[in-house]
Amino acid sequence: MSEPLSLISSKSFHRGVVLDTAYGPLAVTFADIDCATGPVLLFHRRAGVRLLVVDRPGMGASTDVPLAQRLAVWVDMLPRLLAHLGIPRVSLVSHSARTIYLLNTWAYCCEVVSPVIAFSAPWVNPAHSHVTAMQMAQYIPTKAFAIWHLIPRFFVTQATPALVLSGALVSRVSSWSSGTSNSEAAKDRSFLDANWRRVERDYGVPHAEQAELARLALCFMVSVRTYFSATDALVGSRGQRYFEECWLAPGLDGIDYVSCTVDGTAHDTVVQAVEVWEEIFSSVQ
Repeated sequence: MSEPLSLISSKSFHRGVVLDTAYGPLAVTFADIDCATGPVLLFHRRAGVRLLVVDRPGMGASTDVPLAQRLAVWVDMLPRLLAHLGIPRVSLVSHSARTIYLLNTWAYCCEVVSPVIAFSAPWVNPAHSHVTAMQMAQYIPTKAFAIWHLIPRFFVTQATPALVLSGALVSRVSSWSSGTSNSEAAKDRSFLDANWRRVERDYGVPHAEQAELARLALCFMVSVRTYFSATDALVGSRGQRYFEECWLAPGLDGIDYVSCTVDGTAHDTVVQAVEVWEEIFSSVQ
């Protein structure tokens, strides 16, 4: 019993600091575990990895802030904490609803984020997952149950489809009203093709440089790994499908996205799977 007690009593698990932020002095508690000189993984000993687990606002002994400010405070605070610890860059790992914090960290603190990112049982808005239990949560009064704060259903289920349809309709009406013939359309395409060839000839990037840029892009791609549980009552199969389809969107060629389903796990246990952490630790070294 003395060994487990000694382990959990280690000061590595119970660290804290007060930082000056844009929102005033804020206390932040965190765990800073193992290899001090190894690559830092945000959110071991044998792997040679330094593990940093930070309590977000309102958790642990970190200063609580109004709900509407939590993400803003987080992205303001994190770079300050890393600077305090002398850590230039971190890889990001999240589980469940922490996905929102990871994505905001990646978007707003990219200068401190290494190109290795991992999601474990990522949370998906019920508007997309269609999990009944999660959809019912929106009808619970906020004061009684203030955990999930859903995007208003109007914008997700009504406004966006309507706007998309409106855009398609406007485009179609414009085409009809213009009375553009097939021959005129062909002339337009011919002009555009010739114009683009001239741009390429006079101002384009030489083929050799294009090839070099493509090679470098492959070398510096962001590695995104997602570990789904075999069963997930909070996300469901439709939520998983939606999350994966997001990474297939145009413009994400610089991201190397790979996902897998971990057999025998549920939403809360996939993050405990040894093989998941072995793969994550290996990827950041």
